[in-house]
Parts: sequence; C-alpha cells; structure tokens
Amino acid sequence: MVRKLMILLAIALAVPALAAANSIDVTVDAAMGNSSSSACGVAGAGCGLSVFVDDTATTPATLAYVQSDHMTNETAVRFSFYINAESASGFTMPGGLNIRVGRVFDPGNGTKMVWFLKRNFNETSWRFAIYSLREGVGNFQFAGEGFLSNSANDTPIRVDIEWTAATTPNNGIIRAFRTLDQPGATPTLMFENLALENQGAVLNSLQFGLPSTAQFNGTFGEFYLDEVVISRL
Repeated sequence: MVRKLMILLAIALAVPALAAANSIDVTVDAAMGNSSSSACGVAGAGCGLSVFVDDTATTPATLAYVQSDHMTNETAVRFSFYINAESASGFTMPGGLNIRVGRVFDPGNGTKMVWFLKRNFNETSWRFAIYSLREGVGNFQFAGEGFLSNSANDTPIRVDIEWTAATTPNNGIIRAFRTLDQPGATPTLMFENLALENQGAVLNSLQFGLPSTAQFNGTFGEFYLDEVVISRL
C-alpha cells in the first residue's frame, strides 16, 4: 500500500533576504495538475512555483527552493511533481547544459540523489536526468536520463520517480516516468536503472527549485514546478 507522506504547495520559500540572481515565487501562471493552493492570494485559483534563473546577472547565483523534511529514514519512495520547462515567458539554456532542480538528502549524511533539468545539444528539447550517490564510495553515479519535452511546447509534464535502496551492494533501483498533463495521457518510461550502489541509503529531506548555485553562463528565464507528492512504495 502506498502511504502519502506529504503534499508540497510551495508556501515556505527559502530565499535570501537580499534578492540576487535567482528567485522563486508562488503564482497562478505556474499552476499545473490539480493544483488547489490559494497561497498566491487569488480566490478560486490554484497556484504553483515560478522559478526564475538569471546567470547573466553580476550578482552571485543564489539558492532558491522549497524544502520538505517529512520523510523518515525512507528506503523505498515515489516522488511525483509537475514541471513546465518552456514557461509562457520563456527559459533560455545553452545546448548541452543543465541546472539542478531537486536535491534529496539525509541531514548529517549528505546528498543521496540529484535531479537535473537539461537542454539537448541542438536546443530542440528538454531532458531529465538523475545522479545517485555511491554509498561507501562517496562519488555519484549516473542513474539515467530521458526525453522530457520539446523546447517549442509550453506543455506541463508530470514526472514520477521510484527510488529503492539496494539490499545488496548494487541492486538499488530508480525508474523515472513522464506523463503529459492532459486527459487520458498514460505514463512513459524515461529511464530505468536496476544497479544503483546505494545500499544503506535513507532519505529524509527534499529541496525543490534551485537547490544549488552550480549554474552555467547564459541560463536565464523562468520555469514552473508544482504539485510535489512524496509517498512510500
């Protein structure tokens, strides 16, 4: 049975007091899926998380994310969320580059998994990738990457990630699916990895938005995130 742990409605914003290159906001435009939060102050309207990236600014890149600490030493988890990389106002990223949009970790024991939004080399599509910590080794292994959406389409995509810790040194699992945000759409497998070296890993916290200042020159604009749900497998 799947037990829902948390629904994140993008209310608590982790942004420095002094505005710099990056920022997040709760807006009606970012609402996707069945968003029902009234945090943006518009009666009867849902709202989501608008993430603004400006790596062309002279000010240093800043962290800008929401955080959940609702997990408790989890070893088998499903994450789901909506993302629209090609927002109405546009988002520019040079081909072949990426930004980190999710960080899953265990406080005191570091990052266990990182989610990336990537641009393909000819700048015609967006891709989604995950790297996973190799427990006991200390570096990260490539867990998988797959097509997310076409660059020309302002289309919300639901992403589902299934993560299971290994019971032997290298049988951990990650599966990632994409589903168009439209009636009757069915999930499509983006990638699967059945050989993660993550035995002993537990998950307790998620940072979602811009959890890292590691960005590339020329990354500029806005993308949308919404409806994060974390549940036990």
